[in-house]
Order: sequence, then structure tokens, then C-alpha cells
Amino acid sequence: MEEDFGNIIRTCPVCQSMKIYYLFSIYSYRLTQCNDCELIILNPQLTDCELKSTFNQRYYIDIKTSGGQDHVESLKRKTANYYLDLIEKYRGEKGGKLIDIGCGTGDLLYQAESRGYDVMGIDISSFACKKTEEKINKRSSVKCADIEKLEEYDKLFDVCILSDIIGLVRRPKLLLEKVHKMLSNRGVLFIATYSTDSRTAKYLKEKWMEFRPEHMFYFNTKNLQSLLFKESYNSIVIERGVKYGSLDYIADYLARSQIKNVSNIVSLIRNNSPERIRQKPFKVVSSGIIALCRTRKKSKKRKLTIVIPAYNEAATIEKTLVGVLNKKIENIDKEIILIESNSDDNTRNIVLKYKNHPDIKLVLEEYAKGKGHAIRSGLKYVNGDFVLIQDADTEYDLEDYDVLIDPLISGREAFVLGSRHGGRTWKIRNFDGNKVLSYIWNIGHVFFVLCINAFYGLRLKDPFTMYKVFRSDCLYGLEFECNRFDFDHEIVIKFVRKGFKPIEIPVNYSARTFSEGKKVSFFRDPWTWIYAILKFRFKRMNILNNIETTNRLQNINRQQ
Repeated sequence: MEEDFGNIIRTCPVCQSMKIYYLFSIYSYRLTQCNDCELIILNPQLTDCELKSTFNQRYYIDIKTSGGQDHVESLKRKTANYYLDLIEKYRGEKGGKLIDIGCGTGDLLYQAESRGYDVMGIDISSFACKKTEEKINKRSSVKCADIEKLEEYDKLFDVCILSDIIGLVRRPKLLLEKVHKMLSNRGVLFIATYSTDSRTAKYLKEKWMEFRPEHMFYFNTKNLQSLLFKESYNSIVIERGVKYGSLDYIADYLARSQIKNVSNIVSLIRNNSPERIRQKPFKVVSSGIIALCRTRKKSKKRKLTIVIPAYNEAATIEKTLVGVLNKKIENIDKEIILIESNSDDNTRNIVLKYKNHPDIKLVLEEYAKGKGHAIRSGLKYVNGDFVLIQDADTEYDLEDYDVLIDPLISGREAFVLGSRHGGRTWKIRNFDGNKVLSYIWNIGHVFFVLCINAFYGLRLKDPFTMYKVFRSDCLYGLEFECNRFDFDHEIVIKFVRKGFKPIEIPVNYSARTFSEGKKVSFFRDPWTWIYAILKFRFKRMNILNNIETTNRLQNINRQQ
């Protein structure tokens, strides 16, 4: 066993946690899992000799079906076209310079070249590189090289493809660093990889067909996004993995797996189907995920954006603003987005005193449309790496900022809720002098928590807390529509459906009464909460379509 690689991984490459514990074994290889970010790691890693011997000629020849190699290549090219369609939809433009790292036998490069891209491919296998050279234009470049020792290019490429490769390298963090250097400003990275939160992985568990000795890391949606964010990529979109398959291809693939019952059923269907049906291509939801993201400028310090909606808060707004401005967070810069909704009291006059403050962006609404609308207005101006929503009153404790953003800074989490169950007492609706009203509101809180947990597979205690803290990339591709307190439901639901399940951290909280300014309506708002829970459970999330619309409008504006 080599000294360098082939050794035990003791620190998680995503979150730097040392809580890496044995999970189970495949063949004679051990799999371990990071207890913090859930990354699964082949431990010990393959040595150089083992890695090179894996990706030999047989590795590529074995990927075949009874339909023949031409049939396999036709499916791969359909998948490649699907990938390129996603990339162009995400970019809002076509063409440019494209590099495929781990290009295999070159089917994606062949399709990209036919669309007008200038292409380059890199693969560790000399056999794969030779096959690629036979398919693409002679002026295009193919290099046989160890992906771990990539030559560093300087801002050459508009698009980089990492298809089924990020889990096969020993240092995915280093690979992403090198890719960042070779991509142009706002260059696009496309990743396709098997994922432990795919349906097949959850259903098959230890028998999942992707548990193979050449796979050194097994990502899921959460930890892949965290790694990309930490390596200075943003505008991250995660989609379910889709590939093109056929009855022939799937039957032969399953025959090589450990799933005998499923394999036998599919083989039976294939054997009793005519050839035109057996080889008809169709989309298959794979065992993986697809990630699209852009490079962003690396900075030494992170920035926290604090969004504060204010309406009729003259009694508390200045105290809150002063407290937030004076709050120091180590190695974190702050910006405040303050949205004032044309209050009936003196709130607007107070906030206007801060209109020239360098750390405050003041947004003035013509009239009040609700807390949700105010927050939505503020989110349009976010420039920070992290976002924290802060009420203008004094119900929440500013000293909880540090503990709330720590999981985001470390990369362990993307979305944190400050739970009002902090400490030993129930604090959510604890109105002094009105126990009956407190009791009614708390029953309602329990009911709505049970609803959102049941509909979305969660185990939250306080999803409706004001203290929502998240990475700014969580917002990318989402459109919000709720104007009142139903926005608290909408943002949690859409983040969860996008793949960002929150953790809860207890915070200090002191409920104010309706006479002190609480604005939620007992008769109006609960109906909007029920509607939001039902509506957003079944409404389709069109993240890429939202991005495509944004790109199209930006292109129109540029032309004008």
C-alpha cells in the first residue's frame, strides 16, 4: 500500500469534520461516512496502480448491451444532447470553448463539436483518448493525463464538463479549484454524478449498483452544493439525473448488478419484446444528480446580508438597527437591507436618518403589502454570501447570530432555522396575562407544524420562526409570490423542495403581545398557511425555466 494515496481519509474534504465512521464494506473495500455532511468515502482510497488498472480498455469495452456498441453510442449521444440542452438553457447562450474532463470515448465532445463548440477532452485512459480522437475534428485537442495532475489553464473555457468523474478522483476539492482557474469569468461548470439521495440509492441501500470499488466518494445534493459553494461557485442548480436508456441497455446493466429480482423481471420483459421496442431510446431517471453552477470571484471574507422589513415599528426600529450595526461577527462583513412599507406611525422618518449609511440599503415601498412582500422586495438586493431575516421588533436576540451562521461558514449546512424552543420553556406564544390566547395560538402552531412535517417529510419544531438563515445560492432560480405571513411557509417549502433541508438551532425569544404590535391575524392568516402548504406541495418547480426567462430578458436588455 502506498504512503500517499491508499491511506485512510481522516478529514472530510467537504466540511473538514473528523467524525468519519465505518459504514459497511463492498467486496473487500471499506466505506465510511462523515457524520456531519453525510459524504460517503471509500476508505482507504485506491492507490495509483489500482486506479490506473481500473480504467483500462476492458472498462470501456464492458459497457455494452446485446444491442451492440453502436446502440450504446447512440444512447450516449442522446444523453450528451440532453446535457448540452440543459447547459445552454442555463447559460442563455450557445457555443464557446468547452472542456470535458474525464471525457471517456468522446460522445459528448462529438455532440458539442457538432453544435459549434471548440472542444477539448482529457482522460486517464489511453484507449478512451484514442477512441475520442477518432470521433472529433483533428483540430480539437485530446489529452491522456492523470486528472489528479491536471495542467493549469488560465481562463480559457466557457464550459467545463465533469460527467461521472467527481466521485472517481481522490481530491475533488483540488479538482474544483483547478477547474475554477480554467473557467472564464462567470464560466459554467456542469457536473453529473451518482447520488446517495437518489431514489435507487434509498431503496437498494447496501445493494445499490453504484457501490463499486472505483468510486471513491459518494455525494448527495446537500454536500455537493456545500463543496461547490466553498470553492467559490454560485448560482447552483441541482436537477435529478436523467440519461437515455433502452430495454436492452437497462436489462444488461442490471444483469451485472446485485439486484437479481429486478434484473430477472426486466430481462423477462426484454426477452418477450420485439427488437424495435427493446432498442427504443427513452429517458431514465438515473441514480444520480446534475449540478449546474458558475464561477464567482474568490474573497477572503464572507458577507452576511441582513434583511429587515419594517412597518409601524417606531417604538423598536432604531434600537434594532443600532443593535444590528454594532453586532460584530468574526471574519464576516455585514450589509443591511431595510424595507420600510410607508408606515402609519413615525417609522419612515426614523429609517430615513440612515439613508446614507454605507452599510444600509434602504428600500421604500409606496404602501404596505405585507411582511412577505417586503422581504421579497429586499431579497432582490442581496449581495452577501449568507442571508439572515431579522424582524424590526425586539422579540429575537441578536447574540444568536454567531451560532446561527456557524454551520453555514463551516460548509456543514446551507439552511438554518433559529428555533424558538430554545432553553427549557415553550416560548412561541407565551403572552403575559393572557393564558387562554396563548393556549389557542400554541395549539394552532402545533397543528401547522404537524401539517408541514407530514406533507414534506420533515421533523421540524419551529419552521415558522423569523430567524431564517441561509446561503444566498439557495435563492437562485426561485420565484416567490406570498405577501403576508404565508411567506414563512413558502420559503421553507421551496428551499426543502430544492434540496435544502434545514437544521434547527435553539435561540432566545420573548414574544410580544398584540397590544405591543404583533400583526398576525387570527381569522385571516391561518387560511393562507393551509393554502400555501397544499399549493406548494404539488406546484411544479421550474427552476431552469425561471433562469431561462431571466437570461432571455437580460439578452433583450443588452441588445436595447
